[in-house]
Amino acid sequence: MRFTRDNHLKTHMRLHTRERPYHCHRQFVQVANLRRHVRKAGRWDKKLYDGYELYGKSLGIVGLGRIGKKVALSMQSLGTKTISFDPIVSAEEERSFNIESTEFEKTWALAIVFCACKKRLRIVNVARGAIIHEKDLLVALKNGRCGGAASDVFEQEPSKDQLL
Repeated sequence: MRFTRDNHLKTHMRLHTRERPYHCHRQFVQVANLRRHVRKAGRWDKKLYDGYELYGKSLGIVGLGRIGKKVALSMQSLGTKTISFDPIVSAEEERSFNIESTEFEKTWALAIVFCACKKRLRIVNVARGAIIHEKDLLVALKNGRCGGAASDVFEQEPSKDQLL
């Protein structure tokens, strides 16, 4: 098989999907073990271990290509309303980025995401690091404008800024 970005991504998704039951089981065991140790030590504080319910929430998906569609299907199966790229960005409580990092997308992310979003918005970036401006994200996290962020990419890799 010839190595291309698409083939690599398909292979990666296949491997990730095949191993998902094992990882879910492993994480469940780790969480149960942690809970047992925390309770035995008398340090159980329910507020620290609250989860976040996705059912009934809305997710804005920027970039509805092959990966964006898979994200939408996965989230819909969890009872989450999905909204594809739309100028009305204040309706969703989470946002997932699955787009290339051209100047348009960089400008869009800078101008809209942290200014016109709902308070406590949670952001997931699985696309390109340059889409989210890290300094703006830090400010939004500190002042409560952003409720949380998850990213496996940075503006500049390897990341020089250890604050994220």
